[in-house]
Amino acid sequence: MLVAPNLYKSLPFDPVRDFVPITKLGFSPAVIIGWGIFAPARTPPTLVKQLNANIVKVVESPAAEARLANYGVTTASSTLEQFGAEVRNERRVLAEMARNAGIKPE
Repeated sequence: MLVAPNLYKSLPFDPVRDFVPITKLGFSPAVIIGWGIFAPARTPPTLVKQLNANIVKVVESPAAEARLANYGVTTASSTLEQFGAEVRNERRVLAEMARNAGIKPE
């Protein structure tokens, strides 16, 4: 979980103390948990590209990598196109799982 520090006080939990690194739960470091940042529909593409470049710069910084490593997190980034493809694929997989399980939207 990645939470902006200025939001910590508004959360009903402490995002640092209340969570255990996934590696301490017995999961292999090969476990992949992804996250991404979405912008509202019709956000200008130039702004989305600028936000992505800035986020990648932070995520790939040695300081962020070192701090997140303390929690068993390995950082990675992707292009906007790669992330979009990943989201579309995840939606397809989850929709298929729901159909196979007989889950219907309410």
